[in-house]
Amino acid sequence: MADLKQDVRSVANFLKVSKIKVQVNSVTKTPVATANGISISGLGAIVSFLADKSGHTEIAGGDDIKHRAMIQQWLEYRVTDLDRCQGVQDVNIVLKELNCYLASRVYFVGDHLTLADLLICYGLHRILSTLTLQEKEKYIHVSRWFDHMQHTPGVRQQQSLVPFAKNQLYLGALSH
Repeated sequence: MADLKQDVRSVANFLKVSKIKVQVNSVTKTPVATANGISISGLGAIVSFLADKSGHTEIAGGDDIKHRAMIQQWLEYRVTDLDRCQGVQDVNIVLKELNCYLASRVYFVGDHLTLADLLICYGLHRILSTLTLQEKEKYIHVSRWFDHMQHTPGVRQQQSLVPFAKNQLYLGALSH
């Protein structure tokens, strides 16, 4: 199960927003944040609010309507697909989807880090930290992207560093 409270706090720390209280509704499992007397419910709404409050609106898509919509789509994916992975089969499906999507991309939306990257990264940490090097190599584009994200200043914070092989270890027998 994802730690939504910690993930929202990590986004707030990344954006240098303080004085935000985060709870998770015990019935709906939805995060609820309170800042300056304003209460906001839902992961996407909360992190978009944090981006606006910090003045870093570009991380939420800025003035680009298409990018804002795509970021919101990936935030929904985080909640509806990634956070609901229950077993190996679910994890493999999600990793295959993300691997295909990231095959030709450095970031999820556009050419710079966005809220989608942050929240997918935080959600994947618990999964990737349990995989072997060989298992991670099956998802080479996810591994490349995640390793880049965890080395981006301010992103990883208190999360442990997930190790990745710098070269492919399991190529099988090579013919001479």
